Amino acid sequence: MVRFHEVFILFFFSVPIARKMFKAVVFVSIVLLFSGATVDGVVWSCNENADCWNGGNCTVVKSHGVCACSTGFVGLKCQMKLGTCNELDCKNGGSCAQVNSKAYACMCPGLYDGTFCEIPYNFRKFFVELMARNSTFWLYTTAVFIVIFGASSILFHKIHALLKRKRVKRMQKKNGKAASRYAALKSASPLKSAVSSHSAQNAGVKSAIRGAVRFHPVQNAVVKSAVKAAVRSHLVQNAAVKSAATAAVASSAVVKKAALVQEVKTLGQKRTAIASETCSPGKQQSLWRKKIKALQKEGIIRPYPKKDGKAATRKIKSSTKNLTIINFLAHVCFMFSVFKGNNYIIDLLMMVWLDLFQFCEQFYYKIVMDVFKYVCESHELEKKNCCQPSKDLRTRSVEMSLSKNERTVELSPFLKSSPSVPLVERLLDECSIEFPFKRTNSAICNLTRDGEHVRPHLHKGRMNAALRAVCRMGLYLGCQVYFIHEGYQGMVDGDRYIREATWNSVSDIIQKSGTIIGSARSKDFRTRQGRLKAAENLLKRNITNLVCIGGDGSLTGANTFRQEWPELLAELVEKGRISAEKAKQFPNINIVGLVGSIDNDFCGTDMTIGTDTALHRIIEAVDAVQSTAQSHQRSFVIEVMGRHCGYLALVAALASEADWAFIPEWPPPADWRDILCTRMQQAREQGQRVNIIICAEGAVDRDGNPITSNMIRDLIVDRLHYDTRVTVLGHVQRGGNPSAFDRLLGSRMGAEAVLALMDTSPDAESCVIALDGNSIVRVPLMQCVERTQLVQKAMEEKNWDLAVKLRGRSFQRNLETYKLLAKLRPPTEKGNLSGGHIFTLAVMNVGAPACGMNAAVRSFVRNALCHNCRVLAVKDSFEGLMKGNVQEMNWCDVSNWSMFGGSFLGTQKSLPTKNIDKVVEQLRNLKIDGLFLIGGFEAFHSCLIMAENRDKYKEFCIPMMVLPCTISNNVPGTSFSVGSDTALNEICNLIDKVKQSAIGTKRRVFIVETMGGYCGYLATLSALASGADNAYIFEEPFSVDDIKEDVRVIAQKMVKGVQRYIIMRSENANPNYTTQFIMQLFSEEGKGEFSTRINILGHAQQGGSATPFDRNLATRMAAHAVEFLVGKCREFLQADGRVFTNTPDSAVLLGMQARRSQATPIQDIKEKSDFVHRLPTEQWWLKLRPLLRILAKHDSIYEVSAVKMDLK
Repeated sequence: MVRFHEVFILFFFSVPIARKMFKAVVFVSIVLLFSGATVDGVVWSCNENADCWNGGNCTVVKSHGVCACSTGFVGLKCQMKLGTCNELDCKNGGSCAQVNSKAYACMCPGLYDGTFCEIPYNFRKFFVELMARNSTFWLYTTAVFIVIFGASSILFHKIHALLKRKRVKRMQKKNGKAASRYAALKSASPLKSAVSSHSAQNAGVKSAIRGAVRFHPVQNAVVKSAVKAAVRSHLVQNAAVKSAATAAVASSAVVKKAALVQEVKTLGQKRTAIASETCSPGKQQSLWRKKIKALQKEGIIRPYPKKDGKAATRKIKSSTKNLTIINFLAHVCFMFSVFKGNNYIIDLLMMVWLDLFQFCEQFYYKIVMDVFKYVCESHELEKKNCCQPSKDLRTRSVEMSLSKNERTVELSPFLKSSPSVPLVERLLDECSIEFPFKRTNSAICNLTRDGEHVRPHLHKGRMNAALRAVCRMGLYLGCQVYFIHEGYQGMVDGDRYIREATWNSVSDIIQKSGTIIGSARSKDFRTRQGRLKAAENLLKRNITNLVCIGGDGSLTGANTFRQEWPELLAELVEKGRISAEKAKQFPNINIVGLVGSIDNDFCGTDMTIGTDTALHRIIEAVDAVQSTAQSHQRSFVIEVMGRHCGYLALVAALASEADWAFIPEWPPPADWRDILCTRMQQAREQGQRVNIIICAEGAVDRDGNPITSNMIRDLIVDRLHYDTRVTVLGHVQRGGNPSAFDRLLGSRMGAEAVLALMDTSPDAESCVIALDGNSIVRVPLMQCVERTQLVQKAMEEKNWDLAVKLRGRSFQRNLETYKLLAKLRPPTEKGNLSGGHIFTLAVMNVGAPACGMNAAVRSFVRNALCHNCRVLAVKDSFEGLMKGNVQEMNWCDVSNWSMFGGSFLGTQKSLPTKNIDKVVEQLRNLKIDGLFLIGGFEAFHSCLIMAENRDKYKEFCIPMMVLPCTISNNVPGTSFSVGSDTALNEICNLIDKVKQSAIGTKRRVFIVETMGGYCGYLATLSALASGADNAYIFEEPFSVDDIKEDVRVIAQKMVKGVQRYIIMRSENANPNYTTQFIMQLFSEEGKGEFSTRINILGHAQQGGSATPFDRNLATRMAAHAVEFLVGKCREFLQADGRVFTNTPDSAVLLGMQARRSQATPIQDIKEKSDFVHRLPTEQWWLKLRPLLRILAKHDSIYEVSAVKMDLK
């Protein structure tokens, strides 16, 4: 990779005027640095004759002299009326602000200063602000810099003398006259030469200082005005500076010692390599002579006079001195920036270089471009690599800070505002340059390697989200990405089936089902010769990293291929099909697996890619069947796919309230025919008009005999004479647009798979990217495969309990919940949790309506009745409780509630503080022993209020639990809220339609506003799931500069990519930058290039039927709530029969955290909540925002989130 400073060295060497400009800027910078060395104690002067108008006089305001006028005018020059500052005079974003108790003037928030904010940002203000931040550090830095620079001058001049002597010897052989001149130079003392050079430099310094002093009086007024504005700006933004300093200190404090040591070691290795390359006189002279000759041949620079030995010596001396000085400055600045934890010195160096670029932009652009291309060629880079667009310069120099243990990135304000950036971007678009002072996450640096190839292989459908993430993350990390079409057969056939992928290859595919690269079963790959041919095809393209997406069969084949790789290489070398050097170059192949299967039959992961979408198709079919079955009083037997796994049938039965489910892992008892007919007959007698039976295609009885849907239909018709129909869903379950959950899961797993490949080693075991709760984990591949095969073996041996256990905890919980809820009436067993007592439990909905509330109420009611409890349903939240609007619930009252959205109990955004005495009175009258609150932030806040008032009201001393249920997902203490998945799916469906509308209208930008209050969960996750380009949220502040940056990215995308751009915005992201404002700004900035439209989705996000995920989550969480409340009631039961508890763990919030569900005391969560904005202080999904920007072709830093886990 090319080093960036070498390009600038060539530039200064080839252009003499630029070299002189650089020296002048450096000398003037040093003079300005010493002139401002007493920033902390300086008192700026005020000239009454020159500065103060209208009879003004000078006065001291906050230790600085300004003009204050007694004649009714104030300001820097007494031009504005007292107390009536006219903001129309304040340009460039300035605003009126109070200077002292009487004076008002224009204050400039940006990079402008002057009376009316007219003077642009200048170099002296940069130094004033920089020294004001840390004057002591700059004082010591300047002293050390001068000492090192002076000491190194002697060494540099000795090198010059050595090079001069070697040049003399060479010239003696060619030209006698030149030899005599060089002999004279050779006889000169090195000490005299050094003294002479030093004197010349001293004279130059004195001349520069005199020029600067003469220049200063001329610009006296401008300099004073700039300094005063800088002082005012510093005073106005003092609080912001302190906050930034505090954040910087906090970020540096949490940097791990090991990471710092490793960074220092890496820096030392880089410096050693640079020193060995550039500081060796002989090697240095030879290297630059070759480069100079190449530039001369191309006509970029003039050839040196052949006969003029003195001129040639002067040229070599000047070029060598420029080389050493510029290298010295660059590396000293880089060292200070690393060890001091800031980028200000880097910014200083970049400002000097960028200003030089701007000055020479028109005249020297062609020369600079030729130099860039020459450097690429000199490093033997391929043309396609040289001309790849590199990353944005502004994100190359970044300030890294750690805020609340979350790594965030802020662009340097000096680089962000530089007017020369467009030129540099044009240069960088032509050649990929690596900056020597690039700063980024160490993990990302270690994972980025050149020449690595990633190959996604798909075996199942609905994988486009994972394919997109693998492709773009691989390209982001600098890898070449290849697509192998038609699965393993394409690997065997090679040629046109293995194609290189680009960024646009995966554009606009995330919402499509199936896979764009095809999938096929391969008999050839199962043979030794087929795998040998596949290995040969991969080696032709240097592919040694595979991402295999498929089921257990595909992943097992990939692991076999990895194990045979050394033998395959040896055989290919023996047959002469590849060279021995090729085999030594690629001795190993790395494999990472992604599980793609609608059956969810792979052990080690809670969900596989495609399962949630298949559940959507099944639930949609069952809901559609419900209406016709309800009308005609029919029974339906619905057959679902899944082979030997009953996950789809089990979860579908749980979410659709089916009467019976036949699954392979839990066969029905021997007399299942009698039990089934009795249950269906009892249901009809209780008024139920429809019966739904879910049957997995691999269902068997206790003896292992298959149970088919037709057998069940015939049984019902023969015995009960019910009108019964069979519906075989078949491959309908594999089709349709992928759900939001599958899109997010595929994107997260795909990105993590590439990072896992970059992190792997030759002796490491192949792994699978899996989902455990809400966490992405890496699990050994063969452990998962072996455990999956054990399930089939247990079923063959009819060991049903072991088969259920091997399926995992999630499968077991779903099965136990289904067993309880599928009963027609509450059981009469004595062995329930209540221990023979009858407790009164109340349930209510609090907050905005969300899909899944009804499913949670149904599960709570039926589980509580199973444990011999009395259940009271409170309608209309606390408003209804105060009015006594309470209904006792029985088993049949909640039939068919799960499929409907909204809230049948009614819900309001009310707190108990309004009439807390009435709430206490109703709790006392109803003799409530436990309270279950289902809702959003209001439910959490209400429970907290009641828990904090337990010392005043004993009626609140009962067990209480909150189940987060809101589309906003803004409740602290949980990663997911019931209802948020349904809202995400509704948003994604709407965005898919919006994207479709743009097919016929090119160059269209859509701004979509989502709900969620101050929480940006919906905006961020829907953007990631729908392929949007950016998301504006409250948690991540944005400015006009960020919006303008989007305008720049839009312009690039309209030219190179899909001519469409989508931006998500949460409704309370910013009170000033509203959706309408952003639309108007885009319309103005993009005039003639693109048009802008807005879409405010509104309350459509709250509607629709609850998704299978929300129904299942609500059902399982409500079952946990019953177990908790009944257990606490029994634990704190008093002698008088009442329940009394005031312990913190008796008022909790039930949520999913990391990899498991957890009940957290409500008072512990208070410290992690922002009650003003109704937000949790820590939110896991903010870690996904860098992934959103990376996949949308923005520069960002994405951290490795997966943890390694062993199934044993």
